[in-house]
Amino acid sequence: MTELKWIDLSKIRCSEEERLGRYGVPKLPWSWEEVGKLADDIQAHGLIHPIEVVEYDENDYFVVIGVRRFRACKLLGMSQVQCMLIRLTHTDRRT
Repeated sequence: MTELKWIDLSKIRCSEEERLGRYGVPKLPWSWEEVGKLADDIQAHGLIHPIEVVEYDENDYFVVIGVRRFRACKLLGMSQVQCMLIRLTHTDRRT
């Protein structure tokens, strides 16, 4: 189940070691220069695609898809971003 929700950036965390992207495909290296360019685009056009997150603790979230967008929004000093909250069922969670 998913839900579109505005979330404070201070409540969102991301992995510093993102090696695999969607479907286990290795991600391409990125740089802060690329994040800066993305920040410029977000400032000019807004955040077009919401950041996808899961809730790992009450009101604390982890980025699943959109780490570069998350970092660009932080670079812009945004306080909240629109996120797609992915709600995991008990069977979806790893133990």
